[in-house]
Amino acid sequence: MAVASKQRPVKKSSWLKRAVVSWVCVAFLGWMVLMAWALWSWVHVGFESTANAIKALSLKQAVVVSEFSDASFTTWLSQRVTPDLRTHSASTLIKAQDVGGRLAQMAQEQMDAVIHPDSMSIAPELTQTFNEFWLKAQQTRLLLRITGHLLLVKGAILVASIPLFLLAISAGLVDGLNQRAIRTASLGRESTYVFHKSIPLARRALFWVLVLWLAIPHALSPTPVFVSLSVLLAVLVSVTSSRFKKYL
Repeated sequence: MAVASKQRPVKKSSWLKRAVVSWVCVAFLGWMVLMAWALWSWVHVGFESTANAIKALSLKQAVVVSEFSDASFTTWLSQRVTPDLRTHSASTLIKAQDVGGRLAQMAQEQMDAVIHPDSMSIAPELTQTFNEFWLKAQQTRLLLRITGHLLLVKGAILVASIPLFLLAISAGLVDGLNQRAIRTASLGRESTYVFHKSIPLARRALFWVLVLWLAIPHALSPTPVFVSLSVLLAVLVSVTSSRFKKYL
């Protein structure tokens, strides 16, 4: 007896879901690299120098884009968000020192009320340790905020460059389909191998280039990076679509 084999349907995530997950991964990896660089700079240089360097980097990155368009979204970020961030950072440090001093004073008063005299020698060290811990926590919170602001500026530039990528892909697709149409009337090479191998390669290349763009702690001009990437995508799409079969 022949047993009918039941094929299970293959579950495939939608294109939109995969695109959203890819963008989230790009942003998360870029932020992790920026945060690791900020922590390394904090340890070797100091908190104030690191915070000033990140804020200056955010401002430089916004100014690089504002040279092309004064009405850009990143210009609004540099004019509105950056001054607020500076004010908030200064007030946060003042509050951290104030709260740390008050907590140290309260802890000292509670320690003075303890009956055992041996604990009086431990009280100054304990209050100083708690004060330093509270100040480090506030500095870490501020460091997360300013690295997030830098990632927001770079992310805004990246989102603004999406139409350039779409235009380059469309141009490459039209050029490749024109070459395929010319090949239908003559003998030419056709292959689906190029299509199935080039798409994953293009995805990986685009993913890692965007991660590097977000993670590099330098104010790079987006023009050479994104124009070169869009030309590469156009050539890849053109070669891929020109190798489609003549009769689909």
